[in-house]
Amino acid sequence: MRSVILAIATSFLSGIIAPAVRAGTIAADRVSPGSEARLQLLLLTAALVAGCALLLALTGTIVSLRRRYAEAHRTNQRLSESNARLAAALRARSELLATSSHEIRTPLNGILGMTQVMLADHRIGAEVKERIEILHGAGETMRALVDEILDRARIENGSPEIGLAPFDPAHLIDEAVRFWRTPAETKGLGYAIDVAPLPACLLGDEARLRQILFNLLSNAVKYTPTGSVGLSARMEEDRLVIVVTDTGIGIPVDEQAAIFERFHRVGGEPAREIGGTGLGLAICRQLATAMGGSISVQSTEGRGSAFRIDMPMRTMEAPIETDMRIAAKGTPDTGAEASGVLVVGLNPLVQRIIAKALEDQGMTVRFVDSAEAACACIAGGGIGRVLFHADPFLEDPDPLIAIGQVTACARAAGLFLMLLYTPSSGLTAEDLAALDVGALVAKPVAVKDIVARLGLKFREPA
Repeated sequence: MRSVILAIATSFLSGIIAPAVRAGTIAADRVSPGSEARLQLLLLTAALVAGCALLLALTGTIVSLRRRYAEAHRTNQRLSESNARLAAALRARSELLATSSHEIRTPLNGILGMTQVMLADHRIGAEVKERIEILHGAGETMRALVDEILDRARIENGSPEIGLAPFDPAHLIDEAVRFWRTPAETKGLGYAIDVAPLPACLLGDEARLRQILFNLLSNAVKYTPTGSVGLSARMEEDRLVIVVTDTGIGIPVDEQAAIFERFHRVGGEPAREIGGTGLGLAICRQLATAMGGSISVQSTEGRGSAFRIDMPMRTMEAPIETDMRIAAKGTPDTGAEASGVLVVGLNPLVQRIIAKALEDQGMTVRFVDSAEAACACIAGGGIGRVLFHADPFLEDPDPLIAIGQVTACARAAGLFLMLLYTPSSGLTAEDLAALDVGALVAKPVAVKDIVARLGLKFREPA
């Protein structure tokens, strides 16, 4: 910039001085020698004055430009700092939400687990049991809301938890259908189900697919005053396609894209009338995308909507039990003399719930926190079954060593071992297959299902 301005100034001054000198030379031919010298001096003085004025003007322009550049630089720097602070604040908020939601969910799971145990106790009267059922239902609703907030925080941090585990798609769909049948029929709605034959076992994130499916069915029932709700499911090559339909209020064309944005509600309905957090569809789409699938909608205002889940799924040859999300390779010997159950890696709150549930079945329960203690307990005898919670061991540098150590000890002693794990924990399908355990149980799972898979049944406590 400086060189350009100097070049312009030099050219300008040359353009002033040279003509002036030439004019003075021409005039000198017509005047006396003394007059000629005075004329040239006058012309040179005028040229210098004009040049100085121009240089002053250019200097002022340069100073002004530098000031503006410096101000723009400071403004950009302030904006960058503000953006950095805003990003840090958003991250902190998301981390706080994630941490708080997780801390809330831990005791909440304890409440739900204990209410399950209480509901299985036949000594409790019908009136009290009804109150416990209300408490349990309210707890499930609260957990769903907490999970939505937790998922929102994880997604904003770019880390939605997606895992792979074998599951029975027909069982998942039947579970969702049965759950929402009563609310639909209570409103007087029809309930049409059309499920084509599905593979016995698929590999995917069943918990996330359940979350998406439950949300769509919930919305269908919620937004349909009269008419019917429907669900259809089929495989299209290597993709599971589920369509949830309703004859409800429908969605205006100009809102169909916005419904997948967080906190958006059709027609701007207030939360107190519709319920929920307004995060459901936003989370569903982001989870579906994270799993490599999609959710789309077709709707006519006043006539209803159809939401389509299109999810890639890998078919597995291994059979899977239909009463739980479990891939089983063995069955516990329910007639074994050893009535002890070894529980590895559960937190104290869950330990109390599991202990209560198993002791009500006449079992003795032992708790350990390490692989070494588990193997020592197995070697000591008196153990018939092992419940191994893998998640705490995943913080080790090589978690498969500790997990493999316990599974090897159980296998050598001829014990049935059930591995409890989170699908998004990082364990791959190959890792799980290599462990060669009696049963793989993906969380979340109900306490009664854990007890049932250990070869026991809830019965009236003595």
